[in-house]
Amino acid sequence: MKASSTLQLSTLDDLRAVESIGVQNGNADDIFLTAQGFTNLERRPTQTNALLGVSLDRLSAVPVSELVFSRLALEAGLQPADFKRTPLKLYDSDLYLALSKDVERDRVARWSAALRALKLSGRYDDILARYRVVRESGQAVK
Repeated sequence: MKASSTLQLSTLDDLRAVESIGVQNGNADDIFLTAQGFTNLERRPTQTNALLGVSLDRLSAVPVSELVFSRLALEAGLQPADFKRTPLKLYDSDLYLALSKDVERDRVARWSAALRALKLSGRYDDILARYRVVRESGQAVK
């Protein structure tokens, strides 16, 4: 939502009460909120378009992953600081890096080595902590 908004969104019920939520048609946010019975969704062709809708006061809110938010805002010609992050978390999703069997073994080895180096340096745990990732063991990082 816009940084100037007075909306308080910390629960799904809070989100149900807003006038309009911009979602990219068919993406995970659209699917999740539709399954939760939301009727105030305004489907847009892209998340960038939904961010523009919020900036122009045509939409109340738009769910966007923290991982891509800044890039999307800048792509739309907007400043990330013009938006406010809420404590509301819709869901968790896991991301994986998959390589085709056709990828050369030396390239796979370089990716593996880079991941090992990231873990050894401590940056891996820093990244997990930054995004509040919980390890499979159920233990929170840092």
